[in-house]
Amino acid sequence: MSIYNIALSGVSANRTALNITAQNIANANTAGHSRQQAVQSSITRSNDVGAGVEVSSIRRMADQFIISQLRSSNTELGNSSYSASSLGQLEQIVGLDGFNLSAGMDQFFSSISEASVAPESVEFRQQVLSDAQALAQRFKGLSQTLSNQNAQLASDRENNLSMVNGLLDNLAQSSKAIMEVYNVGGNTATLEDNRDQMLNELSQLIKVNVNKEENGELQLSTNNGQPLLINDKAAEFTTTPLPSDPYQAIINATFNGSTFNVSSDLGGELGAIDKTQKKDLAALHNTINEMAVIVADEVNKSLASGTDLNGLSPGLALFSYDPANPAGSMQMNLLSTDELAFSGDGNPGDGQILANLLDISKTDFSITGAGNINLSEAFSLSVGKIAIDSRQAQQNLDSNTALFNQVQASRENLSGVNSDEEAANLMIYANAYEANMKVISTANQMFNSILRAF
Repeated sequence: MSIYNIALSGVSANRTALNITAQNIANANTAGHSRQQAVQSSITRSNDVGAGVEVSSIRRMADQFIISQLRSSNTELGNSSYSASSLGQLEQIVGLDGFNLSAGMDQFFSSISEASVAPESVEFRQQVLSDAQALAQRFKGLSQTLSNQNAQLASDRENNLSMVNGLLDNLAQSSKAIMEVYNVGGNTATLEDNRDQMLNELSQLIKVNVNKEENGELQLSTNNGQPLLINDKAAEFTTTPLPSDPYQAIINATFNGSTFNVSSDLGGELGAIDKTQKKDLAALHNTINEMAVIVADEVNKSLASGTDLNGLSPGLALFSYDPANPAGSMQMNLLSTDELAFSGDGNPGDGQILANLLDISKTDFSITGAGNINLSEAFSLSVGKIAIDSRQAQQNLDSNTALFNQVQASRENLSGVNSDEEAANLMIYANAYEANMKVISTANQMFNSILRAF
Protein backbone atom coordinates (compact mmCIF):
# COMPACT_ATOMS: atom_id res chain seq x y z
CA MET A 1 0.00 0.00 0.00
CA SER A 2 1.59 3.30 -1.05
CA ILE A 3 2.14 6.26 1.26
CA TYR A 4 -0.18 8.19 -1.00
CA ASN A 5 -3.11 5.80 -0.49
CA ILE A 6 -2.48 5.57 3.26
CA ALA A 7 -2.63 9.35 3.56
CA LEU A 8 -5.68 9.46 1.32
CA SER A 9 -7.49 7.08 3.69
CA GLY A 10 -6.58 9.42 6.57
CA VAL A 11 -7.98 12.38 4.66
CA SER A 12 -11.23 10.51 4.00
CA ALA A 13 -11.61 9.25 7.60
CA ASN A 14 -10.93 12.64 9.15
CA ARG A 15 -13.18 14.39 6.65
CA THR A 16 -16.00 12.07 7.77
CA ALA A 17 -15.15 12.83 11.40
CA LEU A 18 -15.25 16.56 10.64
CA ASN A 19 -18.65 16.16 8.98
CA ILE A 20 -19.99 14.32 12.02
CA THR A 21 -18.57 16.98 14.33
CA ALA A 22 -20.21 19.68 12.23
CA GLN A 23 -23.49 17.75 12.41
CA ASN A 24 -23.24 17.62 16.21
CA ILE A 25 -22.51 21.33 16.50
CA ALA A 26 -25.33 22.23 14.11
CA ASN A 27 -27.80 20.21 16.21
CA ALA A 28 -26.59 21.34 19.61
CA ASN A 29 -30.03 22.83 20.33
CA THR A 30 -32.12 20.25 18.47
CA ALA A 31 -34.52 18.46 20.82
CA GLY A 32 -33.82 14.74 21.00
CA HIS A 33 -30.56 14.86 19.03
CA SER A 34 -27.95 12.32 20.13
CA ARG A 35 -24.39 13.24 19.38
CA GLN A 36 -22.58 10.96 16.98
CA GLN A 37 -19.02 9.76 17.00
CA ALA A 38 -16.84 8.47 14.18
CA VAL A 39 -15.14 5.22 15.19
CA GLN A 40 -11.86 4.93 13.30
CA SER A 41 -10.05 1.63 12.82
CA SER A 42 -6.64 0.85 11.41
CA ILE A 43 -6.61 -1.10 8.16
CA THR A 44 -4.00 -3.84 8.33
CA ARG A 45 -2.89 -6.33 5.73
CA SER A 46 -0.54 -9.29 5.99
CA ASN A 47 3.07 -8.71 5.02
CA ASP A 48 2.47 -4.98 4.87
CA VAL A 49 3.15 -1.99 7.10
CA GLY A 50 -0.53 -1.11 6.96
CA ALA A 51 -3.25 0.12 4.67
CA GLY A 52 -4.26 3.29 6.47
CA VAL A 53 -7.43 4.05 8.41
CA GLU A 54 -11.17 3.79 7.90
CA VAL A 55 -14.34 4.85 9.67
CA SER A 56 -15.56 1.45 10.80
CA SER A 57 -18.83 2.80 12.21
CA ILE A 58 -20.68 5.93 13.20
CA ARG A 59 -21.66 5.50 16.83
CA ARG A 60 -24.86 7.03 18.16
CA MET A 61 -24.17 8.04 21.74
CA ALA A 62 -27.35 6.74 23.34
CA ASP A 63 -28.20 4.37 26.15
CA GLN A 64 -31.42 2.39 25.68
CA PHE A 65 -31.90 2.02 29.42
CA ILE A 66 -31.82 5.80 29.90
CA ILE A 67 -34.08 6.27 26.89
CA SER A 68 -36.55 3.79 28.39
CA GLN A 69 -36.41 5.59 31.74
CA LEU A 70 -37.05 8.88 29.98
CA ARG A 71 -40.16 7.48 28.30
CA SER A 72 -41.42 6.04 31.58
CA SER A 73 -40.86 9.27 33.51
CA ASN A 74 -42.46 11.22 30.66
CA THR A 75 -45.58 9.04 31.00
CA GLU A 76 -45.80 9.74 34.73
CA LEU A 77 -45.13 13.42 34.16
CA GLY A 78 -47.86 13.68 31.52
CA ASN A 79 -50.30 11.91 33.82
CA SER A 80 -49.56 13.99 36.92
CA SER A 81 -49.35 17.25 34.99
CA TYR A 82 -52.81 16.81 33.48
CA SER A 83 -54.25 15.57 36.78
CA ALA A 84 -52.86 18.54 38.69
CA SER A 85 -54.25 20.96 36.13
CA SER A 86 -57.74 19.45 35.85
CA LEU A 87 -58.15 18.82 39.58
CA GLY A 88 -56.84 22.29 40.38
CA GLN A 89 -59.49 23.73 38.08
CA LEU A 90 -62.16 21.53 39.68
CA GLU A 91 -61.06 22.65 43.13
CA GLN A 92 -61.42 26.28 42.09
CA ILE A 93 -64.92 25.61 40.72
CA VAL A 94 -66.29 24.02 43.89
CA GLY A 95 -64.61 26.74 45.95
CA LEU A 96 -66.53 29.57 44.28
CA ASP A 97 -69.06 31.26 46.59
CA GLY A 98 -71.80 31.07 43.97
CA PHE A 99 -71.46 27.27 43.78
CA ASN A 100 -71.25 26.60 47.52
CA LEU A 101 -74.27 24.37 48.09
CA SER A 102 -73.68 24.23 51.83
CA ALA A 103 -73.98 28.01 52.03
CA GLY A 104 -77.06 27.94 49.80
CA MET A 105 -78.80 25.34 51.95
CA ASP A 106 -77.83 27.16 55.14
CA GLN A 107 -79.35 30.34 53.71
CA PHE A 108 -82.53 28.54 52.64
CA PHE A 109 -83.08 26.81 55.95
CA SER A 110 -82.23 30.02 57.80
CA SER A 111 -85.11 31.75 56.02
CA ILE A 112 -87.34 28.79 56.98
CA SER A 113 -86.31 29.30 60.61
CA GLU A 114 -87.05 33.02 60.48
CA ALA A 115 -90.47 32.39 58.90
CA SER A 116 -91.43 30.10 61.81
CA VAL A 117 -91.66 33.22 64.02
CA ALA A 118 -94.59 34.51 61.93
CA PRO A 119 -95.70 31.85 59.40
CA GLU A 120 -98.35 34.15 57.94
CA SER A 121 -95.85 36.99 57.24
CA VAL A 122 -95.67 37.88 53.54
CA GLU A 123 -92.15 39.26 53.99
CA PHE A 124 -90.83 36.04 55.52
CA ARG A 125 -92.59 33.95 52.89
CA GLN A 126 -91.07 36.05 50.13
CA GLN A 127 -87.61 35.53 51.63
CA VAL A 128 -88.20 31.76 51.59
CA LEU A 129 -89.11 31.94 47.90
CA SER A 130 -86.05 34.08 47.11
CA ASP A 131 -83.67 31.73 48.92
CA ALA A 132 -85.32 28.69 47.32
CA GLN A 133 -84.73 30.26 43.91
CA ALA A 134 -81.12 31.00 44.82
CA LEU A 135 -80.56 27.43 46.00
CA ALA A 136 -81.98 25.99 42.79
CA GLN A 137 -79.69 28.30 40.79
CA ARG A 138 -76.67 27.10 42.78
CA PHE A 139 -77.48 23.48 41.95
CA LYS A 140 -78.10 24.28 38.30
CA GLY A 141 -75.04 26.53 37.94
CA LEU A 142 -72.66 24.04 39.55
CA SER A 143 -74.08 21.15 37.53
CA GLN A 144 -73.72 23.07 34.26
CA THR A 145 -70.14 24.06 35.08
CA LEU A 146 -69.23 20.47 35.91
CA SER A 147 -70.82 19.38 32.62
CA ASN A 148 -68.73 21.99 30.80
CA GLN A 149 -65.56 20.65 32.39
CA ASN A 150 -66.62 17.13 31.51
CA ALA A 151 -67.07 18.27 27.92
CA GLN A 152 -63.60 19.81 27.96
CA LEU A 153 -62.12 16.56 29.24
CA ALA A 154 -63.91 14.70 26.46
CA SER A 155 -62.56 17.15 23.89
CA ASP A 156 -59.03 16.75 25.26
CA ARG A 157 -59.42 12.98 25.10
CA GLU A 158 -60.45 13.09 21.42
CA ASN A 159 -57.61 15.49 20.58
CA ASN A 160 -55.08 13.29 22.36
CA LEU A 161 -56.35 10.18 20.62
CA SER A 162 -56.03 11.96 17.30
CA MET A 163 -52.42 12.78 18.16
CA VAL A 164 -51.82 9.17 19.23
CA ASN A 165 -53.13 7.92 15.89
CA GLY A 166 -50.92 10.38 14.04
CA LEU A 167 -47.84 9.41 16.04
CA LEU A 168 -48.47 5.70 15.52
CA ASP A 169 -48.71 6.25 11.75
CA ASN A 170 -45.51 8.31 11.75
CA LEU A 171 -43.72 5.72 13.89
CA ALA A 172 -44.73 3.00 11.44
CA GLN A 173 -43.29 5.00 8.54
CA SER A 174 -40.17 5.82 10.56
CA SER A 175 -39.54 2.17 11.45
CA LYS A 176 -39.89 1.17 7.83
CA ALA A 177 -37.36 3.83 6.80
CA ILE A 178 -34.89 2.77 9.50
CA MET A 179 -35.07 -0.88 8.44
CA GLU A 180 -34.51 0.05 4.80
CA VAL A 181 -31.47 2.21 5.61
CA TYR A 182 -30.08 -0.43 7.96
CA ASN A 183 -30.40 -3.15 5.32
CA VAL A 184 -28.19 -1.19 2.90
CA GLY A 185 -25.63 -0.37 5.60
CA GLY A 186 -26.54 3.29 5.98
CA ASN A 187 -26.37 5.49 9.07
CA THR A 188 -29.68 5.39 10.96
CA ALA A 189 -28.68 7.65 13.88
CA THR A 190 -30.75 10.68 12.90
CA LEU A 191 -33.75 8.51 11.99
CA GLU A 192 -33.51 6.79 15.37
CA ASP A 193 -33.34 10.14 17.16
CA ASN A 194 -36.49 11.27 15.38
CA ARG A 195 -38.25 8.03 16.23
CA ASP A 196 -37.26 8.23 19.90
CA GLN A 197 -38.56 11.78 19.98
CA MET A 198 -41.92 10.58 18.64
CA LEU A 199 -41.94 7.77 21.21
CA ASN A 200 -41.41 10.35 23.94
CA GLU A 201 -44.35 12.37 22.65
CA LEU A 202 -46.47 9.21 22.51
CA SER A 203 -45.48 8.16 26.03
CA GLN A 204 -46.67 11.49 27.38
CA LEU A 205 -50.15 10.73 26.05
CA ILE A 206 -50.40 7.00 26.81
CA LYS A 207 -48.31 4.37 28.52
CA VAL A 208 -46.75 1.98 25.99
CA ASN A 209 -44.40 -0.98 26.16
CA VAL A 210 -41.56 -0.59 23.66
CA ASN A 211 -39.48 -3.35 22.10
CA LYS A 212 -36.79 -2.21 19.66
CA GLU A 213 -34.44 -4.38 17.61
CA GLU A 214 -31.02 -3.38 16.32
CA ASN A 215 -32.17 -3.67 12.70
CA GLY A 216 -34.83 -1.00 13.25
CA GLU A 217 -37.79 -3.25 13.99
CA LEU A 218 -40.22 -1.77 16.53
CA GLN A 219 -43.11 -3.29 18.49
CA LEU A 220 -45.44 -1.27 20.72
CA SER A 221 -48.15 -2.55 23.02
CA THR A 222 -50.48 -1.22 25.68
CA ASN A 223 -49.71 -1.66 29.35
CA ASN A 224 -51.71 -4.91 29.38
CA GLY A 225 -49.99 -6.29 26.29
CA GLN A 226 -52.39 -5.47 23.46
CA PRO A 227 -50.55 -4.64 20.19
CA LEU A 228 -50.39 -1.05 18.96
CA LEU A 229 -47.61 -1.22 16.35
CA ILE A 230 -45.50 -3.89 14.70
CA ASN A 231 -42.90 -2.36 12.39
CA ASP A 232 -44.87 -0.60 9.64
CA LYS A 233 -48.35 -1.68 10.83
CA ALA A 234 -50.11 0.62 13.32
CA ALA A 235 -53.30 0.45 15.35
CA GLU A 236 -56.03 3.09 15.19
CA PHE A 237 -57.89 4.38 18.25
CA THR A 238 -61.63 5.05 18.23
CA THR A 239 -64.18 5.87 20.94
CA THR A 240 -67.74 4.80 21.74
CA PRO A 241 -69.66 7.24 23.99
CA LEU A 242 -71.35 5.76 27.06
CA PRO A 243 -75.18 5.87 27.00
CA SER A 244 -75.17 7.04 30.63
CA ASP A 245 -72.78 9.91 29.95
CA PRO A 246 -72.01 11.02 26.37
CA TYR A 247 -68.87 12.80 27.56
CA GLN A 248 -67.36 9.53 28.78
CA ALA A 249 -66.38 6.88 26.29
CA ILE A 250 -65.01 3.39 25.79
CA ILE A 251 -61.66 3.60 24.01
CA ASN A 252 -60.98 0.92 21.43
CA ALA A 253 -58.00 0.13 19.26
CA THR A 254 -58.16 -1.68 15.94
CA PHE A 255 -55.03 -3.56 14.85
CA ASN A 256 -54.75 -5.85 11.85
CA GLY A 257 -58.54 -6.18 11.64
CA SER A 258 -59.10 -6.93 15.33
CA THR A 259 -60.72 -4.42 17.71
CA PHE A 260 -60.16 -4.49 21.47
CA ASN A 261 -60.95 -2.33 24.49
CA VAL A 262 -58.03 -0.32 25.86
CA SER A 263 -59.89 1.90 28.33
CA SER A 264 -58.23 0.45 31.44
CA ASP A 265 -54.82 1.50 32.77
CA LEU A 266 -54.10 3.95 29.95
CA GLY A 267 -51.45 5.99 31.74
CA GLY A 268 -50.17 9.36 30.53
CA GLU A 269 -52.57 12.21 29.84
CA LEU A 270 -55.28 9.86 28.57
CA GLY A 271 -55.16 7.96 31.86
CA ALA A 272 -55.45 11.23 33.78
CA ILE A 273 -58.48 12.26 31.71
CA ASP A 274 -60.15 8.91 32.30
CA LYS A 275 -59.47 8.98 36.05
CA THR A 276 -60.63 12.59 36.48
CA GLN A 277 -63.85 11.89 34.61
CA LYS A 278 -64.72 8.63 36.34
CA LYS A 279 -63.40 9.16 39.85
CA ASP A 280 -63.50 12.84 40.66
CA LEU A 281 -65.92 14.58 38.31
CA ALA A 282 -68.51 11.81 38.10
CA ALA A 283 -68.45 11.26 41.88
CA LEU A 284 -69.01 14.96 42.58
CA HIS A 285 -71.75 15.22 39.96
CA ASN A 286 -73.50 12.15 41.37
CA THR A 287 -73.34 13.64 44.86
CA ILE A 288 -74.95 16.94 43.89
CA ASN A 289 -77.59 15.08 41.86
CA GLU A 290 -78.47 12.98 44.90
CA MET A 291 -78.52 16.11 47.06
CA ALA A 292 -80.82 17.90 44.60
CA VAL A 293 -83.26 14.97 44.62
CA ILE A 294 -83.27 14.77 48.42
CA VAL A 295 -83.76 18.53 48.89
CA ALA A 296 -86.55 18.75 46.31
CA ASP A 297 -88.36 15.57 47.36
CA GLU A 298 -88.14 16.18 51.10
CA VAL A 299 -89.24 19.82 50.85
CA ASN A 300 -92.07 18.94 48.48
CA LYS A 301 -93.18 16.05 50.71
CA SER A 302 -93.34 18.32 53.77
CA LEU A 303 -95.28 21.02 51.93
CA ALA A 304 -97.69 18.43 50.54
CA SER A 305 -98.85 17.69 54.08
CA GLY A 306 -99.65 21.36 54.82
CA THR A 307 -102.23 24.01 54.05
CA ASP A 308 -101.56 27.35 52.36
CA LEU A 309 -102.93 30.79 53.31
CA ASN A 310 -105.91 30.23 51.00
CA GLY A 311 -106.88 27.16 52.98
CA LEU A 312 -105.95 24.79 50.17
CA SER A 313 -104.44 21.39 50.87
CA PRO A 314 -102.35 19.47 49.93
CA GLY A 315 -99.71 22.12 49.46
CA LEU A 316 -98.05 22.70 46.10
CA ALA A 317 -94.49 21.51 45.35
CA LEU A 318 -91.79 24.15 45.74
CA PHE A 319 -89.17 22.44 43.55
CA SER A 320 -89.19 20.42 40.33
CA TYR A 321 -86.46 18.61 38.35
CA ASP A 322 -85.80 16.19 35.52
CA PRO A 323 -84.86 12.77 37.01
CA ALA A 324 -82.33 12.31 34.21
CA ASN A 325 -80.46 15.43 35.31
CA PRO A 326 -81.69 16.47 38.76
CA ALA A 327 -79.17 19.16 39.72
CA GLY A 328 -78.87 20.57 36.22
CA SER A 329 -82.63 20.92 35.80
CA MET A 330 -83.62 21.86 39.35
CA GLN A 331 -85.86 24.91 39.54
CA MET A 332 -88.28 26.60 41.88
CA ASN A 333 -91.90 26.38 40.81
CA LEU A 334 -93.72 29.67 40.31
CA LEU A 335 -95.61 29.95 43.59
CA SER A 336 -97.05 33.03 45.25
CA THR A 337 -96.41 33.69 48.92
CA ASP A 338 -100.01 32.63 49.68
CA GLU A 339 -99.44 29.24 48.08
CA LEU A 340 -96.70 28.19 50.48
CA ALA A 341 -98.35 25.50 52.66
CA PHE A 342 -96.69 26.21 56.02
CA SER A 343 -99.68 25.41 58.23
CA GLY A 344 -100.19 21.97 59.70
CA ASP A 345 -103.73 22.54 61.05
CA GLY A 346 -105.08 25.09 58.60
CA ASN A 347 -104.44 28.02 60.95
CA PRO A 348 -102.41 30.74 59.12
CA GLY A 349 -100.35 31.27 62.27
CA ASP A 350 -99.44 27.62 62.62
CA GLY A 351 -95.86 26.74 61.59
CA GLN A 352 -95.73 22.97 61.95
CA ILE A 353 -94.67 22.45 58.35
CA LEU A 354 -91.83 24.95 58.81
CA ALA A 355 -90.60 22.84 61.74
CA ASN A 356 -90.72 19.77 59.51
CA LEU A 357 -88.74 21.63 56.84
CA LEU A 358 -86.10 22.60 59.40
CA ASP A 359 -85.72 18.95 60.37
CA ILE A 360 -84.52 18.23 56.82
CA SER A 361 -81.34 20.23 57.46
CA LYS A 362 -80.63 18.15 60.60
CA THR A 363 -81.46 14.75 59.14
CA ASP A 364 -78.86 12.30 57.85
CA PHE A 365 -79.49 10.89 54.40
CA SER A 366 -77.75 8.10 52.52
CA ILE A 367 -75.33 9.64 50.00
CA THR A 368 -73.29 7.38 47.70
CA GLY A 369 -69.67 7.35 48.81
CA ALA A 370 -70.39 9.30 52.00
CA GLY A 371 -72.74 7.06 53.96
CA ASN A 372 -75.42 8.57 56.17
CA ILE A 373 -74.73 12.27 56.44
CA ASN A 374 -76.61 15.57 56.45
CA LEU A 375 -76.80 17.51 53.23
CA SER A 376 -74.49 20.37 54.16
CA GLU A 377 -71.77 18.01 55.39
CA ALA A 378 -72.14 15.85 52.27
CA PHE A 379 -71.16 18.74 50.01
CA SER A 380 -68.32 19.80 52.30
CA LEU A 381 -67.01 16.22 52.29
CA SER A 382 -67.06 16.14 48.47
CA VAL A 383 -65.21 19.44 48.29
CA GLY A 384 -62.67 18.12 50.79
CA LYS A 385 -62.06 15.01 48.67
CA ILE A 386 -61.45 17.16 45.61
CA ALA A 387 -59.01 19.31 47.58
CA ILE A 388 -57.13 16.25 48.85
CA ASP A 389 -56.90 14.74 45.36
CA SER A 390 -55.75 18.09 43.98
CA ARG A 391 -53.00 18.39 46.60
CA GLN A 392 -51.90 14.82 45.95
CA ALA A 393 -51.82 15.45 42.20
CA GLN A 394 -49.65 18.53 42.75
CA GLN A 395 -47.27 16.56 44.96
CA ASN A 396 -47.07 13.84 42.32
CA LEU A 397 -46.37 16.49 39.70
CA ASP A 398 -43.53 17.95 41.77
CA SER A 399 -41.89 14.55 42.35
CA ASN A 400 -42.38 13.39 38.74
CA THR A 401 -40.98 16.67 37.43
CA ALA A 402 -37.88 16.20 39.58
CA LEU A 403 -37.50 12.61 38.38
CA PHE A 404 -37.96 13.58 34.74
CA ASN A 405 -35.37 16.36 35.05
CA GLN A 406 -32.95 13.92 36.64
CA VAL A 407 -33.35 11.36 33.86
CA GLN A 408 -33.21 14.10 31.24
CA ALA A 409 -29.94 15.32 32.75
CA SER A 410 -28.53 11.78 32.55
CA ARG A 411 -29.54 11.60 28.93
CA GLU A 412 -27.95 14.96 28.16
CA ASN A 413 -24.72 13.97 29.91
CA LEU A 414 -24.40 11.01 27.57
CA SER A 415 -26.15 12.08 24.38
CA GLY A 416 -26.16 15.87 24.52
CA VAL A 417 -23.75 17.98 22.51
CA ASN A 418 -20.97 19.64 24.50
CA SER A 419 -19.81 22.68 22.53
CA ASP A 420 -16.35 22.72 24.13
CA GLU A 421 -15.80 19.03 23.44
CA GLU A 422 -16.94 19.37 19.83
CA ALA A 423 -14.69 22.41 19.35
CA ALA A 424 -11.73 20.36 20.57
CA ASN A 425 -12.69 17.52 18.24
CA LEU A 426 -12.93 20.00 15.40
CA MET A 427 -9.33 21.04 15.93
CA ILE A 428 -8.12 17.45 16.33
CA TYR A 429 -9.75 16.22 13.15
CA ALA A 430 -8.81 19.38 11.21
CA ASN A 431 -5.15 18.99 12.24
CA ALA A 432 -5.23 15.31 11.31
CA TYR A 433 -6.83 16.18 7.98
CA GLU A 434 -4.15 18.79 7.25
CA ALA A 435 -1.38 16.39 8.32
CA ASN A 436 -2.62 13.74 5.92
CA MET A 437 -2.83 16.33 3.17
CA LYS A 438 0.81 17.19 3.96
CA VAL A 439 1.70 13.53 3.59
CA ILE A 440 0.02 13.48 0.20
CA SER A 441 1.94 16.60 -0.79
CA THR A 442 5.17 14.99 0.36
CA ALA A 443 4.36 11.86 -1.62
CA ASN A 444 3.82 13.99 -4.74
CA GLN A 445 7.15 15.72 -4.20
CA MET A 446 8.90 12.34 -3.84
CA PHE A 447 7.23 11.07 -6.99
CA ASN A 448 8.22 14.20 -8.93
CA SER A 449 11.83 13.90 -7.67
CA ILE A 450 11.97 10.38 -8.98
CA LEU A 451 10.63 11.50 -12.35
CA ARG A 452 13.27 14.27 -12.56
CA ALA A 453 16.02 11.73 -11.91
CA PHE A 454 15.44 10.21 -15.34
